[in-house]
Amino acid sequence: MNHDQYIKSIEDNILDTTRKLIEGDINLVEGVRILRDCSSKLGIQDDEKLMVLKAVDSDTDDYPCGAVRKNWNKESLEKMDTEISDYLEEVRPQVVECCKYLQIKYDGKSDV
Repeated sequence: MNHDQYIKSIEDNILDTTRKLIEGDINLVEGVRILRDCSSKLGIQDDEKLMVLKAVDSDTDDYPCGAVRKNWNKESLEKMDTEISDYLEEVRPQVVECCKYLQIKYDGKSDV
């Protein structure tokens, strides 16, 4: 894979993840972490419009996502999920706006 293909694959991952976040097809925390990783790889992590991603990532850094959850105690997960749900509902609109920004930046249009 050459450099241009690598960059394109990251941009495609951003577009796929933003679509999933907007549609609710991916856990918000997991999606934010993917977007933070991609933005870092593209060197745009300090873009002012992406600060919500940084904040949510920081606020949820102890929240388990993905395959790691299967290693956690079920009751502990349920407690964490309940505790974090209000926060995620509060920040979801800001994350969706960030997703729209990224869609326009890398695809020229927004899904919403």
